[in-house]
Amino acid sequence: MSIAVEVALLSGKTATVQAGLDETVETLSQRAQMALGVGKGRLLDSCGVVLDGCLDTKTSRIQNGDTLTLHVNGVQIQSTDFAFAAILGDASVVTWGDARHGGDSVAVQGQLKTVQQIQATRGAFAAVLANGSVVTWGDAGFGGDSTAVQDQLRTVQQIQASAAAFAAILGDGSVVTWGAADHGGDSSAVQGQLKNVQQIQAT
Repeated sequence: MSIAVEVALLSGKTATVQAGLDETVETLSQRAQMALGVGKGRLLDSCGVVLDGCLDTKTSRIQNGDTLTLHVNGVQIQSTDFAFAAILGDASVVTWGDARHGGDSVAVQGQLKTVQQIQATRGAFAAVLANGSVVTWGDAGFGGDSTAVQDQLRTVQQIQASAAAFAAILGDGSVVTWGAADHGGDSSAVQGQLKNVQQIQAT
């Protein structure tokens, strides 16, 4: 059994797409992309909730005749000295280049979904997800290992990067830093002053 849904872009362009109840949302999304002539994007239901591409259409409670929205973002790219990371339209990430400098993201690829922002030092990447958490990879000496502060990296609003360290503004206006201490990765001396922070810049 199959269903037919209308998929709309924010521009107003629409297409009717069919999918079997046992087919994944990702398959439905790919058909919509082809029908609308656009790149990768995220499917949203009528309430604006992002649909999980791994689930089948039946589990996602998509009904025959529903109107879905395909949200397509432009590709965003960041680079370290020897590698690149790109956020695709569906908020996933692809990387290439020197593995040690972040070109190999296989170890964290399963976590790189709903990515909102990526920043890069000279040797590592940090990605902010839609839930406010952070995923890092690359050379640990350049901030690629955030294990020591991972429990603090919640409700992250923004990240900035120096040559070898990262700083994140949290939802409560506090700041978390990691990476090379001599590049700003250790903020312990000023941590008491880092309250109600609105913006960060880096040298």
